[in-house]
Amino acid sequence: MYGGSALVLTMNYRVSTHDVDAVFERDRTFIRQAAETVAEEFGWPPDWLNDGVKGFLSGHDSDAAAKALFRTYPSEDEPGLRVFVASPTYLFAMKCLAMRVSGVDQNSDLEDIRQLAIALSIKDAGEALQIVSR
Repeated sequence: MYGGSALVLTMNYRVSTHDVDAVFERDRTFIRQAAETVAEEFGWPPDWLNDGVKGFLSGHDSDAAAKALFRTYPSEDEPGLRVFVASPTYLFAMKCLAMRVSGVDQNSDLEDIRQLAIALSIKDAGEALQIVSR
């Protein structure tokens, strides 16, 4: 998981998101069908589970530091669902790059960037640029 949904799960300042940005490594057809069923049942938009984020991932996305295991279902010992969330450092870089593309005035990521900078103890633009450039 990435974006706002990862922040909702891992940080205390954000309580909601409009969609869930995620990449599905297996059973994509099943996941899409399940998401459609959930959307119909709850009256949610059909794109509430969004895998479009895969086009914005870094080549470093597979690095161990890029994400961490959040939860497993039904258990660690059985086949099932494994939910990984992007690390705060990775999210910070993604949010900064998204802001660069859409501009500061039209971007809702600014507060996320501020909160992530606080959590990461980023003190100046140089430190921020080092994270983004990695």
